[in-house]
Amino acid sequence: MVIEHVWEFLKTPDAVPSLTAFVYGFILALLLVLLVLVWSLIRQHRKERAISVSTENGDLLVSINAVKEFVSRIVREYSETSLRQVRIKTARDGIHFRLTLAVVAGTEIVPLVDKIRRQIQQKAERELGIEEGVRVNVVVKSLSSKGGRPGRAGHQEESSAEGGREEQHSRSGGEHAPRQ
Repeated sequence: MVIEHVWEFLKTPDAVPSLTAFVYGFILALLLVLLVLVWSLIRQHRKERAISVSTENGDLLVSINAVKEFVSRIVREYSETSLRQVRIKTARDGIHFRLTLAVVAGTEIVPLVDKIRRQIQQKAERELGIEEGVRVNVVVKSLSSKGGRPGRAGHQEESSAEGGREEQHSRSGGEHAPRQ
């Protein structure tokens, strides 16, 4: 019904009262803005599925899944931790990682986190070619009193561009899920 009125307005704008014409015009403008916004978000979503690293010979695109596996491989080297979540945010000043970990109780957390942070930064430069702006923030979500590795609830990853677009992918597994 509203569409019929809008169509009538578009065909003969003089036949519609001015207030109604304003409302229909506003609705059309709002719909146009909404369509442009949705289109740009979809387009940005497709672009942000990889991290671009510029080299002197061209660009290297590293997928978000590859970066997630890269971080997961590093954290698995430490038996007293388990990776719960990885968030990856790309910004003009570099790449920001936010790791959520579970740690075995009694572990000296600050030195452990410093080692993990340094290793990610060094290997990101060496293996991925990311030379500047690697920032690693770590959140310790839980402490386990069990000996050995804390349980693994799963992984989630997010990638954000400066506009705050986020992408999530999760893989769940139990405490005894196989590590790849």
